[in-house]
Amino acid sequence: MGETRETFTYIAPTPEAEALFGGYSARWPLGLDQSQVMVQAHAGPPCWARWCCLHPAQRSQALCRDPQYPPGIATGYPALVVNRYGEGQAIYCTMALEGADVHREVFANLVRQMAAPFSVRSDAPKSVEVTTYHQPDKKRYILSLVNFQKELPNIPVSGIRVGVRLGTRTARQLLLLPDAKPWPFETTEDT
Repeated sequence: MGETRETFTYIAPTPEAEALFGGYSARWPLGLDQSQVMVQAHAGPPCWARWCCLHPAQRSQALCRDPQYPPGIATGYPALVVNRYGEGQAIYCTMALEGADVHREVFANLVRQMAAPFSVRSDAPKSVEVTTYHQPDKKRYILSLVNFQKELPNIPVSGIRVGVRLGTRTARQLLLLPDAKPWPFETTEDT
């Protein structure tokens, strides 16, 4: 239907999705330094957040945090809609939430809510790339963790935990390559 004229916008979670938004609420919505697409959702799909506009008092006072004037006034426009597609689900968001480091945890909560249990999970810092390859013919998984920082020299990282869902399979050993050194591991349920 168009794009917001504001370049700093908000989305307010609906009550059923508020727990996914890490402290943001309808009264104190999540804000991003970008405009939003204004859309109208079809009837039926759940709406997890709505677009908010600035309070009129804030237009002249920049982004004040006076409790008398919360940062947004609710509109009827959806900002985050969930829909089923085949056997899966899809989220449509009217702003690029995934691109903002400040809202990384909110984005991760939305993905976790939508996903079946992940095949691989890790607490690695952002600079560590984790890849997993299953080689069923060799009855093994190859797990790679690469510390890929932009600035050199790279700062060493350690203490990273990685979980791999094995389903009904069981792990017999974990080897640190290239020396094939045995590495300690623990199993819990199917991980």
